[in-house]
Amino acid sequence: MQPVSILIPTFNRLELLAKCLDALFATPIDERDEVIIWNNASTDGTKQFLNRIHDNYKDTCQLKIIHNSENIGLSAVNRGFKMMRNYFRMKIDDDVIKIPHFFKEKLINVFEEIPTAGYIAAELENDKLKLPQQFFINYENPQIYKRENINGIYLRLGDASGGFVMTTEDVLNDVGYPVDMQQDGIKYYNEDSEFSERCRQKNYVVGFLEGLKVYHAFGEKWNKPYEKDYIEKYVNWLSQGGIKNRSRDERKELLTAFSVSSEMADKILDVFNRVS
Repeated sequence: MQPVSILIPTFNRLELLAKCLDALFATPIDERDEVIIWNNASTDGTKQFLNRIHDNYKDTCQLKIIHNSENIGLSAVNRGFKMMRNYFRMKIDDDVIKIPHFFKEKLINVFEEIPTAGYIAAELENDKLKLPQQFFINYENPQIYKRENINGIYLRLGDASGGFVMTTEDVLNDVGYPVDMQQDGIKYYNEDSEFSERCRQKNYVVGFLEGLKVYHAFGEKWNKPYEKDYIEKYVNWLSQGGIKNRSRDERKELLTAFSVSSEMADKILDVFNRVS
């Protein structure tokens, strides 16, 4: 089995990060695999936690812990991917807390059997009935995510979610790296769709692998403690030129297009109106 490089960006989600790492290191990660944990200047004890666990896992894999001096958001994805050494490259969100043991074999097999595979994700299971999210509604729509058999592998074709996703060094060299979300003073929050589209423009296959499921800790049960940071992120995004002067309905439409629930969009807009 070829080795993989895995990036886990995190910011102030210590409880979920700990569960994510427990799940990851319970799988057959080996000494050739590279795990990069990018800490975006967390203030909740994440730095101390990562320093403590380093010695526990440093012989399990090639473990790198980056304590960034500022929160650069999802720009960490761009920069983390550029650090990777292995051909197969993954991003795992810090709120993925159940991971099957065979994930590497399943994902690598897609790229071996489908030469044009570009950006392939695991299916995300979550508490979607408790807090519906537009992305998951779309995923259940076969007109948006088309099921297709390619060389014996069943995929749901459409924008791949970066919650648990693999690409390769060759794809990145051809398509370019995920957008640096800080460039030109603009912060992007739909980086997965942007990268998926660039892959499709180069005729790569993009979508979800059926039969590979991970548990994504999404919903009020898991994310209530992090709601303040979540709202602040989108309030900052709405404050950018070209967006801040739009109507409330237009701003809400943009938020829901980024998979923000209608209820959460209203909370974000209420805060935005108070501070703007």
